[in-house]
This record gives sequence, C-alpha cells and structure tokens, in this order.
Amino acid sequence: MQRKLEVSERDWIFYLLGLLVGLLLGWVLTLSPAHAHDPDTGESNWINDGDYKSPQTGVHCCGPKDCDRLDAAHVHATPKGYVLDDFGGEVVPYAEATPSEDGKYWRCHGTVIWELDGTKGGSERRCFFAPTGTQ
Repeated sequence: MQRKLEVSERDWIFYLLGLLVGLLLGWVLTLSPAHAHDPDTGESNWINDGDYKSPQTGVHCCGPKDCDRLDAAHVHATPKGYVLDDFGGEVVPYAEATPSEDGKYWRCHGTVIWELDGTKGGSERRCFFAPTGTQ
C-alpha cells in the first residue's frame, strides 16, 4: 500500500525558496572572477601577469591594488628623469623606468600613506612604467 505524501503550501514555499537560493549561489560561484587589475578598466593586470620586478630590489612590482595609473599631465620628463607631481615631485631616473605595455604611466608601490589633505605620500616605489619614447 502506498502512502500519499501531503505537502503544505508553506512547505512548497520553503522548497522553492531553497531551490532559488541554491541556484543563485551556484550561479554566483561559477562566475569567473574579475581580475584585480584589468587594462580595459584602467587597471594594471598586465603588470601582475608580466611578472615584472623592481629594477632596484628585484621585488615583484604588483600585488592587489599596488599600482596607480598616473595622469600624463602630472608626469614630466626632465634631464634627471620623470617628475611625478602626484607624489611630491618624486624623480624617477630613466634607468629605473620600465616600458609600459599599455602606453600609460604607472607607479607601483609598497605601503601607501595618505596625507591629511587627501594626497598620496610616503609610499615606497617598487616600479615605474612609462610609455616608450617619452624620455
């Protein structure tokens, strides 16, 4: 003899809600992760993927959120090197600059310290990338 299984409306709601949550969670987990550094969004994924290292110390240039794209108007080529306005006039000798794959200026750093006026300062430069032909 077979027993008839009775399911209440409330049980159906919980079942469907659980199914929906499970499907949504499965979908979220299968999404490909976004790169922390993506050149299409102005980020520096190519630096991380290229395994670039500091010409001075040999330390890797890039970890998550370690590189800043610099506005070309705030970088000046001088006889001594590149002057970075956004970093207190820091001078990067040409010998310490690496060609930029995306044609933009990038400064990769260790610890960043923010000044009270909202500007970056006191950060250790690991690497600097410049467009070719900008010396």
